[in-house]
Amino acid sequence: MAYQDGYNIARRPLLFGENFGYWKDQIEHQLKTQVEIWTIIQIGFIFPTEEDVSVACDKWDAQTRRKIKADAKATCTLLCGLTNSELDRVEKFNNVKGFWEKLIKLHVIPSEPKDQVELEFKSKYESPKSTSEPDLEESNHTDFIALMAKEEINESESKFEMTTVKGKNPIIDLKGKITITGDLFDCVDMYKQPAFDHPLLKNHTLQLKPSSLPKGIKLAKVKPASFYGFNDTCPSGTILIHRAHKQDLIESLHLRNQFRAQAIADDPIAKGSHYAIIQTEHGPFYGAYAKMATYKLPDLQAGQTSSSTIYLFGDTNVPNNELNVIQAGWHVSTVLYNTSYPRFFTYWTSDGYEKTGCGNLLCAGFISTTNIYGPGSFIPEFSTYDGEQKYLAILIARDSITGNWWVTYDDRLPLGYFPKELLPKMDDYSDAIQMGGHVYSPLNVPSPPMGSGHPSNEGRNKAAYFIQVQSMDQSNNLDLNVYYVKSKFDIDNYYNIADDHYANDKDKYVFTYGGTGGFTE
Repeated sequence: MAYQDGYNIARRPLLFGENFGYWKDQIEHQLKTQVEIWTIIQIGFIFPTEEDVSVACDKWDAQTRRKIKADAKATCTLLCGLTNSELDRVEKFNNVKGFWEKLIKLHVIPSEPKDQVELEFKSKYESPKSTSEPDLEESNHTDFIALMAKEEINESESKFEMTTVKGKNPIIDLKGKITITGDLFDCVDMYKQPAFDHPLLKNHTLQLKPSSLPKGIKLAKVKPASFYGFNDTCPSGTILIHRAHKQDLIESLHLRNQFRAQAIADDPIAKGSHYAIIQTEHGPFYGAYAKMATYKLPDLQAGQTSSSTIYLFGDTNVPNNELNVIQAGWHVSTVLYNTSYPRFFTYWTSDGYEKTGCGNLLCAGFISTTNIYGPGSFIPEFSTYDGEQKYLAILIARDSITGNWWVTYDDRLPLGYFPKELLPKMDDYSDAIQMGGHVYSPLNVPSPPMGSGHPSNEGRNKAAYFIQVQSMDQSNNLDLNVYYVKSKFDIDNYYNIADDHYANDKDKYVFTYGGTGGFTE
């Protein structure tokens, strides 16, 4: 059987006008298998300059060269998919993002931005369009792109792995939502999310928002694009769920053992896990709040995780296999993700991390209530060493009416909750709170950096740190009895706590934590 040009399944399709929908889908499938390339198409590449003068190519750092290479490879992929007539229709462009958007504009009726949020997103991530003849800077860029494209043109093509979503959860948007980091999320009916597959939640009534907030907490207005970087969100009545592959589910089970170290003393299963935390065990506590500085950690090896977390424990006078723990924070994990971006995450267990619980929404447990953001999402803003500091505020608070434990993200968005039915040993309150850093590494592999990757004794803005550390009482007041706060760490030559004290009425209780890592066992 002869194939019409553009529909040959053995190579990239050719665009000849009327097949644009088919061509776009096939090209997207190929590009999305390579996160760095798809990301450069989404966010664009701006040629490096210093004081409005182009930077010479011999001064490009490794990250810049990698971005240029990704831009070149993406450009080559698109160019090789055009017929001569289609290529003639494309005018000059500054980067592959402009090239991609030009193709879409030529074949799809353009629509106006939906609102000011989308305009702000475009101004932040889109490169300026050229309105004149190319200057020397653009010519140098184009020449280098051509050279890099020549290097890439003979590389074998990646195959797109199609994933099938199984189970009872209806996917509202089968194409999913793709973030600027290449993450793929599905829009799932809120009332048929994974949590409701749990037998203990068969008769659970969905709570759409917390009954109250701690005194002094006022939620800021939410802008969807400021979270993910898409131009739109899932429909009302649905939630965002990170599309998981089978390997993600397998690896998430390994996280159970990684969190046991600081929860269960001298546990042999927790080998490879290390921590530096502060804790207070003089409850009862009805919630916890803190702001933590966020960082990228690009040097993690395969199978490693580095996290910064708030933990709440149920009754601590129970056997290890009855211990209830809920937690939320940010982490960088090569176990679950392929980038060094910090991610917001949640975790729970009702048996001391033995058989129950999981991270994010990878099993029945945490109940999500928003179509804007969700566990597993990347955090777009992070701190720089001895420079600008960015914070993630996390509140975990027991709802005084329902008894569910709500998680509020960044003083803006109640994300969802840990349902009380799954936590029989913390039905009324929490006995203990922990905050700080935790790392995991496979045996015989040097342990990863924690926090900012710098020792805690370097101080704030260099070492990672928490500020405004507080607990919540039964009357929804935030405070902290600093007399009962203790520091705890297992290998203080590598990871430690420092500068833990009540600073002032604004920052309240603060502490630095972390380390460079490098411990091998």
